[in-house]
Amino acid sequence: MEYKNTFIYKFLKEHFLRLVVLYNPIKEIDRCYFKTFHRHCNLDNPQDLIEKIFWMELHADTSMWTLCADKYRVREYVDKCGLLKYMPQLYGHWDNAKEIDLTGLPNDFVVKSNNGCGTVSIVKDKSKLNLKRFRREMRQWLITPYGYTNASLHYTKIAPCIIAEALLSNDYPQLSPISLVDFKVWCFNGQPEWIWVAYNRKWGSLNMKLYDCDWIEHQEYLDLNQSHYLYNANDSIEKPACLEEMLDIAKRLSNPFPEVRVDFYIVNSKPVIGELTFSTGYGYFKESFYRTLGEKVDLSKVVLKRTK
Repeated sequence: MEYKNTFIYKFLKEHFLRLVVLYNPIKEIDRCYFKTFHRHCNLDNPQDLIEKIFWMELHADTSMWTLCADKYRVREYVDKCGLLKYMPQLYGHWDNAKEIDLTGLPNDFVVKSNNGCGTVSIVKDKSKLNLKRFRREMRQWLITPYGYTNASLHYTKIAPCIIAEALLSNDYPQLSPISLVDFKVWCFNGQPEWIWVAYNRKWGSLNMKLYDCDWIEHQEYLDLNQSHYLYNANDSIEKPACLEEMLDIAKRLSNPFPEVRVDFYIVNSKPVIGELTFSTGYGYFKESFYRTLGEKVDLSKVVLKRTK
């Protein structure tokens, strides 16, 4: 295992960046932005989508971002929208690793932290689970701060917990044998615009495609110089039969927000809501595409933080 993948490294890194962000969040914003785009982040006059997301992290009221990025509490919002039936079945949640009780859970399930990325464990047979080791990993997830790396500040306000959900079946085993396919619907002001498909995830890489809402592929916007993903022109992803249903769900969930990604899986030919993502990863697409997306966000209409 590489050192950078260890719990201690992640724990110390996040705590160090917590101090940096608390002192001056712009330093972390500029560090990450410069690493990808090789220029400083323009927060005085933001133009591309990433600059505008960072501007909103600093100046906008992101309380709803925090609620909806919380993989547990987002259910409150989805339920208010009348869409809870599209979420995976929830088996339980725990605030303390010592409290985790698996006796009432089925033999297979998924556990994840509500505030992290990659903090997911698939349990296919709980009778073979090393409960002591399992609880230790859950404890590590709970005590590691999240959101300070890349200054995704709305995540830092999520109270961490562990949730257990139904293990979803894979509708695309030939395309993505080791992971589910993500259909990430990018929405602006309640209007779905793009569908980013990520699949065949492996450690440090993934395959991806980009479609518009008519399911026309747009390879020209992908940054093929990036090494952390693979674009496979030979893969053919048919237009999902449930695409219109998926876009309607995304439209309803994204309506209050200037920008959000509504991420789905497709299980048994039906859309399943994965999560709502406000601070998207970047570097996957060309800079011109991020500028085009940035034009769709009018910061003059954004609700600002309340001043004390």
